[in-house]
Amino acid sequence: MKPMRTGHPGDMTALSVSVGVILGLALAAVVCTDPLLSHLINLSYLEKYPFLLTVCVAGLGFLAWLVAIRARFIWERQDVLLFILPIILASQLVGLSLGKIDPMEITLALLLPVWLASTLAGTQYPIRVNATLMMILALLGFAFLSAINEPLSTFVHAILALIVKFVAFFLLSQFIRTIALVRSAIRVMIGVGVFAALAGIAQVVLYLTTNIVLTCVIDKTQNFKDTPWGVMLRASGFSPRPQHLSSFLVVVLPVLLFVTFLPGVPPLRRWLGLLGVVVVCTGITLTLSVTGWIAMLLEILLFPYFRWPSRSIHFTSILAGSGVLVYVSGLFDWLSRNYLRHSGLFKGEGQRMYLMTLAFEQLHRSPLVGVGLKNFENFTKNFRRLPVHNTYLQAATEVGVLGGICFLSIFLYALIRLLYLNSHVSDKNETFMIRVLLLGLVALMVSGIAEPNFDHPNTWVYLGILDGAIMTFLLRLQGERAVSRQGEILPAGGAA
Repeated sequence: MKPMRTGHPGDMTALSVSVGVILGLALAAVVCTDPLLSHLINLSYLEKYPFLLTVCVAGLGFLAWLVAIRARFIWERQDVLLFILPIILASQLVGLSLGKIDPMEITLALLLPVWLASTLAGTQYPIRVNATLMMILALLGFAFLSAINEPLSTFVHAILALIVKFVAFFLLSQFIRTIALVRSAIRVMIGVGVFAALAGIAQVVLYLTTNIVLTCVIDKTQNFKDTPWGVMLRASGFSPRPQHLSSFLVVVLPVLLFVTFLPGVPPLRRWLGLLGVVVVCTGITLTLSVTGWIAMLLEILLFPYFRWPSRSIHFTSILAGSGVLVYVSGLFDWLSRNYLRHSGLFKGEGQRMYLMTLAFEQLHRSPLVGVGLKNFENFTKNFRRLPVHNTYLQAATEVGVLGGICFLSIFLYALIRLLYLNSHVSDKNETFMIRVLLLGLVALMVSGIAEPNFDHPNTWVYLGILDGAIMTFLLRLQGERAVSRQGEILPAGGAA
């Protein structure tokens, strides 16, 4: 007979119990003084909603207690749970901003000193530098050069916002340095993507059932959009714009597709993957972003080619036959005439074309030195004060043609390296991961054709994940080749 266990459960420690007791006493104190503290903090939300401060403190306290009881688990996975997860998650919570400070800026302000301290103390890995980092530094140089064309206050705010995105890129590229961490980053993307999609779906369901509009969208005119079924609320999750949510979900979708259709996947995991695909596709659809729809459709069409390249001729034949059938049967004309042409879904295309003509006009006036970060809105004929809705033209107009070429080169450099790895990596599972990242990059580049994503968090977060993964795979490939060469030389020179 086993002796009865006494004391605390295995995962509990004296520290965690003490933290729980202290947090309970602190929460009790907050509950008693909530009205007074809410008034002193002087936030309108705290005064408007009774005991909101208590709820916030209770939530933070519960998280702190979880951290205390799982401290060892977190420490063993610190790169994922303390660095990769917070950055990716914060990039989808930027709508929950406190004034002009969003959660991503707060997260990076906390993580960067930790990274610097660990690097200076010698407990962090050496800094990895490649051509992408040099091109980003060049972009910063062009941005400072273009500051001569805009007010100082506008430049300072814009350059700080851009530096935040670069810091996110840098930290992710440094922390993702093993194959295991590449897999972990992919899992984090799936979790955050499904979470964000569910939040967006819940917003639409809440509106349809109760007429309550619960979003974090800053520009309220973007909350609704005309559709063939009337005016509908656009899903946005915790993002400041619906396009923010769709641009992230389109890079999560290929990850879910590959994970679902991996060889040898258990049935339960495959069904969960399919459920995730449905949730993410529904989230993209409900954002009512035509760019997101196009990127989603492109990914679904390209996925079979990436997953089963040996059957490319079969997929091409099916797609060509389906296209001819849809056209000959008149189905396309019927859909266009009854649902698309006068639906209001494409009413922003004329505006996009007009902004692109303004961008080309600005480039003709000042090709080398850009108009300045976030200063295209002040261009003479830009009456609605909007950025050009093309990522690459946005970079060129704001930091000059050379800066735009430098920005485009970052994408092309990543694309070339992924194609190289896809043809040289021998491990099948690693090849699948490379194709996942490649398809996500294609979707990101396509989305940039019709959206202003130059200084967007999603752009630089995904590029950071890409850069870390690419450097990891390249170093692994170089190591394998070095071992192979050594094995070829030893027999000729004689074994020691």
